[in-house]
Amino acid sequence: MVSLVSLALLVVPQTGFSQGMPTGKLGVIGDSIASATNSSDMCGRRDIIECVDDLGGLHSRPWSYSAGVESWSLASLLGFPADRVVDASDDGEEWKDALDQAQRVTADPEVDTVFIGLGANDVCQARGHDYTGDLDLAESHIDSTLIHLTENLPAGGTIYWTGVLDVTWLHQNMASRDHNIIFENCQATWDLDSNKVKDGAAADACDHFFDNNACNVFEIGEEAKDLLVELLLDQWLDSQGIEEGPCGKVLSSQSNSQDREEALQFSSDLNELMARKAREYSGRNGVRVLYHDRIFSKTEEFKPYHVSRFDCFHPSRPGQAFLAEEIWKGFMLQGNLFGTQHDATMYVDEFAERDYCSEDLTAWEGCWTEVNDDGTPDRGDVQIEGARLRVRDNSRQIWRAIPLDNADAAWVSFNWRRRNLDRGEDYVTFEVSPDGGENWIELDRFKGDGDDFGMHRGTYYDISEYAGSGTRIRFRAAPGLGGQDEVFFDNVTVQAWTDTGTSIPVELYELMGGRMWRLIPAETP
Repeated sequence: MVSLVSLALLVVPQTGFSQGMPTGKLGVIGDSIASATNSSDMCGRRDIIECVDDLGGLHSRPWSYSAGVESWSLASLLGFPADRVVDASDDGEEWKDALDQAQRVTADPEVDTVFIGLGANDVCQARGHDYTGDLDLAESHIDSTLIHLTENLPAGGTIYWTGVLDVTWLHQNMASRDHNIIFENCQATWDLDSNKVKDGAAADACDHFFDNNACNVFEIGEEAKDLLVELLLDQWLDSQGIEEGPCGKVLSSQSNSQDREEALQFSSDLNELMARKAREYSGRNGVRVLYHDRIFSKTEEFKPYHVSRFDCFHPSRPGQAFLAEEIWKGFMLQGNLFGTQHDATMYVDEFAERDYCSEDLTAWEGCWTEVNDDGTPDRGDVQIEGARLRVRDNSRQIWRAIPLDNADAAWVSFNWRRRNLDRGEDYVTFEVSPDGGENWIELDRFKGDGDDFGMHRGTYYDISEYAGSGTRIRFRAAPGLGGQDEVFFDNVTVQAWTDTGTSIPVELYELMGGRMWRLIPAETP
């Protein structure tokens, strides 16, 4: 496993522009963050075992902050389409791996600039690690990497370089959160504590390997189901050669405050070292080296929804967008890039409060509104129960407005669970309206025969074509749904963005005689 705070080494051309677009290639050198490992954390309709098999270690590269295809990625902001990106990133990479990745990137003669971000896995070591000598070792690898890049990139190229996040944020803000689909909380996830597997995950695993009736026949109660999954997880972890959870120096429950203080100090020292090396190598053989560590100072703005629900560690899809935005702003604030980026919109409801108007993590506009029920969040067939939204009984509905004025892209995701749906006519639909509820489009249907265990099932829905000032979403029960037929929903998340323009490198601005607006955010790095 590799670190949340790891970034990528990415290469950006500054020469040979044609109508404002680069003609070279972008090379990406990095670790699991650049690879977008576990950024996609929705299990679809898969049971827990299938989900672990399919999502464990999954790379969602199109959602990468560095080389992804979305408009907010650094590659897109710099004008590189997917076929002009050379991605050498891989899981677990440290500075010791940088030279090898740099050699693979520069093997393509069209790659002509670089963005550095490796180093976080040098911080995120195993429990009990002693950092003595690590900074000197990192410096030697940085030197060899920068010597290679400045000798193999064309004159006029640029190396963009950012620092690392403060990984201690995860321990401070996520340890006690129920944020994972398998374990009871993030601390149990980091500890790989099979004694704290969720009951629903245990039951789902039992149903996968046998069936629910067999589990009952063999009198496998909740404790026995937990034990079964503990054994299954232990076997899976052993087969992967994993001895402990991610970043044990910081995240293990057996580490202490001194361990975390040492990790934080090493992060700061490494950032200072990289800043010094950037100044030292800038201009060598005509290659500029530009560095900032804005994301270190912006770590506190990282939110729980920026973290993958699959492992409580890697950035989620919104987390990837956050990294791209803050890194881009850092270069704009330095005056090295000109132009604009994207305006992000986030709505998240975890139903932590029995209040339809509550704002758990983000500021919503408006409240959930019931139809054909009593209108209250704590009574009736539609209500918030156990920190989840419950929908049952015939023709009940609940909707909420999501103002997405001028949004160029919008995605919705949530987790769901069916209970007691025993026929095809039993269902609850998920629908979207682009016009304030005049017309509704069904995007999914959760129907019987079905009885799920756990809340891990979930999907991403692209609602971009329905985004506007009148966007609404709703959950609607079938006319024949019974009074005990229920579907539960949780973690409703809306991620949207507006593309506000095309950003360009400073050289193109100068070539245009300074006739373009210089747009720099009104804040300090």
